[in-house]
Amino acid sequence: MWRLAIFSTRIGMLEMVFAKSGLWLVEYYDQRLVEESLWPLGKQLRQQLADNINVVLTISNDDYLMADLLWITESIDPRNIYADLLNVPHAELLHRSQQQE
Repeated sequence: MWRLAIFSTRIGMLEMVFAKSGLWLVEYYDQRLVEESLWPLGKQLRQQLADNINVVLTISNDDYLMADLLWITESIDPRNIYADLLNVPHAELLHRSQQQE
C-alpha cells in the first residue's frame, strides 16, 4: 500500500514539473542561442519530453496534466504567463549579446 502512495506521489511531482515546462519556449531558446547544427538534438530532447508527458498522462489516466489537482494548475498557469514574458526577451538579449562578441 505504501508503495502505491509513493508511486502516486512521484507521478504527481512529475506532472507538476511537466506542467511548468514549455516546449515552445525551449525551442525558442534553441533557435535564438544554439548552433543550427545542434537543433536536431534539441528536437530529439523535446520529443522525448513530450513522450514522457504522454506516458505520465497514460499512467494517471488523464487528458491533461494536473487534472486531479486543479488548485495547483490555477497557480501554475498564471506563473507560466509571466515566466514566458520574461524568458522571451531574455533569450533575445542573450542572442544579441552573442552577436556582439
